[in-house]
Amino acid sequence: PELTIELDLHPDYRKGGRPFSTHDKFYIQDEIEDGEIVRLIDLMNIKRAKGTYVYHSKDLKDLPEGAKKIHWLPVTDELEDAELKMPDNTIVKGFIEPTAMYLKQGSIVQLERHGFCRLDNITEHNVYQFWFCHR
Repeated sequence: PELTIELDLHPDYRKGGRPFSTHDKFYIQDEIEDGEIVRLIDLMNIKRAKGTYVYHSKDLKDLPEGAKKIHWLPVTDELEDAELKMPDNTIVKGFIEPTAMYLKQGSIVQLERHGFCRLDNITEHNVYQFWFCHR
C-alpha cells in the first residue's frame, strides 16, 4: 500500500523528523529467500513469493517469530548517492535519505547497519562521501 510515515531521528530522544512516502518499490539491503516473510523496519511486513515481493501485513504482531527486520528506503528521486570509506580503504556505495541535505561537512551520523560515520565531503554531483568511524 501507499503510505506516509515519519520515522524518528533517534529512538529515545528525537522523535519524528524523517518523513517518507512509500509506494510499490523499495531499496532493501538484505537478500530474502522465496517464501520468507520479513519486516521493513517501522513500516510493514513483506513476503517474497515466486521471485517477487508482496505485501503481507502492517502489524508487527503478524510477523513470524524470528523473522528478519530489515532497513529500507523507498525508490524516489529525492535520494542522494552516498559512499562510505571503510577502514580497509574499500568504498561501500548506496543511497542516503533526503534529510542528509541538512548535514554539514564534518557531521557525525549513524548510518543504520554500518555504524557511526563522518561526512567528509559532498561532491559537485551531490555524492555524500563519508568515512567510517566505529560501530
